[in-house]
Amino acid sequence: MKSIDINIAGKFYKIKGNESEDIVKEAGIYVNEKISELTNNLNGKVMNPNMIITLASVNIGVDYVKLFSNMEELTDRLESVTIENETLKEEYSKLKNDLLNIQLEIEEYKKLFGKRDL
Repeated sequence: MKSIDINIAGKFYKIKGNESEDIVKEAGIYVNEKISELTNNLNGKVMNPNMIITLASVNIGVDYVKLFSNMEELTDRLESVTIENETLKEEYSKLKNDLLNIQLEIEEYKKLFGKRDL
């Protein structure tokens, strides 16, 4: 397990875990941005650091829930499109088979009635 340094709200933390270094660094940047958004919007007010961290955590949670909901919606849409695609493939195959049968029938009629255009 490798130790990764990340900066959150001006403090450096050593993080150990199983995730890749890039993911941990990106997560640290994201958390730092959420905290910065809150501190930049204080308009001169003083806020307890614990409150800032709590609000940032809630904002991150909201982002997570939205993303998870969007992922579920996209997964459902993908499933629906996949089913529709399979249905269309079956229909295409049937129509292709019908076309081949019609072409064979035309050839049979040409043999029976001569080479006239049908």
